[in-house]
Amino acid sequence: MATKDELVGEAEKLFFSKGFRAVSLAGICERLQIRPASLYYHFPKGKEELYLAAVELKVAEFKASIEAIAERYQTLEEILVEFGFWYINQPPMNMMLLTEMDLPYLSQASRKRVNQLVDQSVFRSVANVFERFSGQLRHDFHPYYLVGTFSVLLFSIHTAVRKSKMERRAVIESTVRLFLGGARLQQAG
Repeated sequence: MATKDELVGEAEKLFFSKGFRAVSLAGICERLQIRPASLYYHFPKGKEELYLAAVELKVAEFKASIEAIAERYQTLEEILVEFGFWYINQPPMNMMLLTEMDLPYLSQASRKRVNQLVDQSVFRSVANVFERFSGQLRHDFHPYYLVGTFSVLLFSIHTAVRKSKMERRAVIESTVRLFLGGARLQQAG
C-alpha cells in the first residue's frame, strides 16, 4: 500500500504536468501500482481532495524556498536569480496557469482554498521580497503586480532555456536583469 506522501507526490507530478481534468485516479493508482481502495483510504473524498493536497505541498515548497533564499542573499537581483535557479531545477510547471485551468472543475470551496494557498504562500512570499526592496523600485508598481509579472517570466524560463544556446544560469540572470531594468527607479544622470 502506498503512503499518503507517495500518493501526493505522484499526484503532484501528474496534476502539474497535465492539469486536474486530464488526471484520473485510475491513472494515479496504475502508476503507483495500487488499488483504488488504497487511494480512497487516504483521500476518502477522492480526486479533488488529492488535488488540494498536491497544491498545498507545492505552495509550501515555493514558500520555503523563496523565504530561505531571501534570508541568504542580500540584493534583490541575487534573490531573484537564486530563486529562478531553484525554480529551473524543478519539473516544468506553471502553477498559476494550471490553477486557472483547473479552477473551473473544482467546487467553490476548493477554488477558494487554491486561491488562498497560492496567494498566502507564493504571492505573499515573493511580494515580501519586493516590499523589502521597495525603496529601489518604482512606486507606481504594486508588489503584487511585480510578483505577477516576474512569475510570468519565471514560468517561461524552462522554454527559454530549451530554445537558447545560453547556459541555464545565464538565461536566468538575463531574465532577472530584463525584469529589473523596467522595475527599478531611473537614476538621474
